[in-house]
Amino acid sequence: MVLGLYSKDGEKNTEMSEEKVSLSIRKLTAKASNGGIFIFEKLNQIIGYSIVNRFWSNEFSGQILYIDELYVKRDFRSHGVGAQFLQFLQTNLENDSVAFMLEAVLTNEKAIRFYKNNGFIEHHNHVMFKI
Repeated sequence: MVLGLYSKDGEKNTEMSEEKVSLSIRKLTAKASNGGIFIFEKLNQIIGYSIVNRFWSNEFSGQILYIDELYVKRDFRSHGVGAQFLQFLQTNLENDSVAFMLEAVLTNEKAIRFYKNNGFIEHHNHVMFKI
């Protein structure tokens, strides 16, 4: 599913491989404080996943719950799976987060519309990386 996210929904120039996914999962799950992986199931079939972690934000004066990846298999999209997961994070996950954060590819209008319909707004900051 991770490879599916990066080949269809991710940027075309993003390089993702099974080896990179395996390494990432091993590092993520090495310490609970790193974050976690949620698996979505329906009738004992895996239909999606999300990777979530936290970081401190001085601007927001607290912990930000960062939804690093959220993926639902194509056949199960538009059935409320993603919205139910976001609601779960907001109401059931015990945390002291002051905000949620995520990224979406600018050309993925359907994803952006989904997130906006679920209460996310665009922030004035521009995300930048140094790798």
